[in-house]
Formats: sequence, C-alpha cells, structure tokens
Amino acid sequence: MTRPRIAAFASWTLAFALAGAGCDLVPRKVTADDCARWNEHNAAVLKREFGAAIRRCDADLVAAMTKDMESGVDRGRREDVDNCRKQAAQGARVIPKEVACFLAADTLADWKACNFTMPTFKVDSLQAEIAKIDDYCTKGNGRRGSASLER
Repeated sequence: MTRPRIAAFASWTLAFALAGAGCDLVPRKVTADDCARWNEHNAAVLKREFGAAIRRCDADLVAAMTKDMESGVDRGRREDVDNCRKQAAQGARVIPKEVACFLAADTLADWKACNFTMPTFKVDSLQAEIAKIDDYCTKGNGRRGSASLER
C-alpha cells in the first residue's frame, strides 16, 4: 500500500470507530428536547419525593400542602427548562453517563449517588427542601406557617 492509501484507510477507520463509539467520545450539545424530557422526569420525581414528605404531616393539611407543592414544582419546572435552554444556547454538552443515571433514578438519593457535574442536574438544594418539609411537620406540629414549599 502507498502512503496516500494508508492515510485514507486510517482516516476511514478512525471515522467508523468514532461513529461506532457514539456520543461518549464526541459529546453532543444539549438540545431543547433534552431540556423538556429531563425536566419532565425531574418534576415527576420531585412530586413523588415531596408528596412522601408531605404525607408525614398532619392529615388535615396534606391536600392543601400537596396543591402548594405541585404548583411550586410546576413553577420551578418552567424556570429549570429556561435555564437548561440557556445552557444549551451557550454550548453545554451532554454527558451520556450522567443523563442515563438521572433518567434511571427515581429518588433524590439515587440522584445524589450519580455525582453530577452537568449544571443542569442539581440535587443538594432539593434535599434541603425535603428537610424543610420534614422539619415543618415535626417542629411546626404540622400547622401551616412560614415554611416554604417552593423551590
């Protein structure tokens, strides 16, 4: 084989290897569709987690607190989608391992174990909100007061 043929063969081999390796070697950019899908999953997990915390409160308050929590999560979801889209516009990249962990997780504890580096996925502030609800329910005797359920 001549040098030009060897170079062409090496180029084609590298191109096929990269195509076969997928996004792990060449991360793709975050898209608006990614933001919508991730935040839909995020809202479902948050509502389940917050709902479980709220059910530990006084039974008479669960319905009202649940309504407050759901509207707060929905408001936060809109903000999160906007923030994700801003990050996407700035060229944020998908880290496939983190996305897979995020989407497979069903609890905040699962998310915490993912050790995210992508700014799109944040966990610590959410865990603090769950702690606020628990604290409100135990120390506040389950009465509505100053504890905020919004993110």
